[in-house]
Amino acid sequence: MRQEVSSDTWGARRTYIAGHAGTNFDRKEFRMRALTRYLIRASALVALVAAPPLRSHQALAVQPTIGTSLPEFSLKTWGGATVSLKRQEGEVRITDDRQTTKPRVLIVHYFQPDCLQCQAQAKALEATHREYVQKGASVIGIAHRGDRAAVKAFAERLKLSYPLLLGTGSQIAKDFAGGDALYIADDHGVVQFSQAGYGSGDEELWHEDIDSLLAGKPVAKTTAERKNLNVGDLLPTVELALLTTGERISVTGKDGRLTFTDAKREAVHPKAAVGFFSRFCSFAREEMVQLQKFHEKYGKDGLLVFTIALHPRPEQAKELTRTLGITYPVVDGHGSDLEKQYGFG
Repeated sequence: MRQEVSSDTWGARRTYIAGHAGTNFDRKEFRMRALTRYLIRASALVALVAAPPLRSHQALAVQPTIGTSLPEFSLKTWGGATVSLKRQEGEVRITDDRQTTKPRVLIVHYFQPDCLQCQAQAKALEATHREYVQKGASVIGIAHRGDRAAVKAFAERLKLSYPLLLGTGSQIAKDFAGGDALYIADDHGVVQFSQAGYGSGDEELWHEDIDSLLAGKPVAKTTAERKNLNVGDLLPTVELALLTTGERISVTGKDGRLTFTDAKREAVHPKAAVGFFSRFCSFAREEMVQLQKFHEKYGKDGLLVFTIALHPRPEQAKELTRTLGITYPVVDGHGSDLEKQYGFG
């Protein structure tokens, strides 16, 4: 039976695991280490899937689904004020140190201050805030990583006027921030739209749904459509230049066999492969270090580890890669079709 796995949950930090047949493997039966050992030893054809981040507590979170209610919370802003979401008589109330408001639409975005994708999304949310705040829509950002200084710098650098809350280490961030999630809820706090990650143009969907909710109508779409890999799908061909040398390599699952061709155009057939999209935020850098350990431990047994870098400044990404001590292949995927199709470019 084909089982669809939403890799949206992991945003642009998605990890894909493929067996020697070049197809996606289901993450539900195995955690990463057990799964890797299994694939290396397996003689049967295996199926593929988006695997969870290696160390993320968020990977196991149960996020709000369409039609469920946003949780209540009370968090500090980077400026020290307390902002709370409460329900009263079935309606949402947002309270800060000065006033209580009843938003007709509520947009909540979980972000990381050093995430380039989050920064682009915050700019779009600021424009949304300015357009809709007088119409009754409220935007709130909740940092799920980073300290007060990082959030303050994030707000000042991007000139954000909507409230940014300090959620690092909070239960709400642990439960609901996976994939830098964004939720749009109605005046009862019921989720009507959700997405993970950000792609240019997503704000058009937000505005369409906000307009519908303000008019008392059902939303047009409940999520931003992404192209995802399903269980049993063939691993897409990766043919890109190495970040460090500019030489081209390729990984493919064509013809039912996983094949890696190095910069010298020599081909080998790994027993398993782990591929990772990275924009080099702190979370992604931690992932890359963990994958380096996998490379060192399982590479000799037939595991191929590679990262597709989506950083807009290749030289900076190259320096970060060297600083992290990464020795497995890291390719430049910024602006590539793979980024557009699977990395929310």
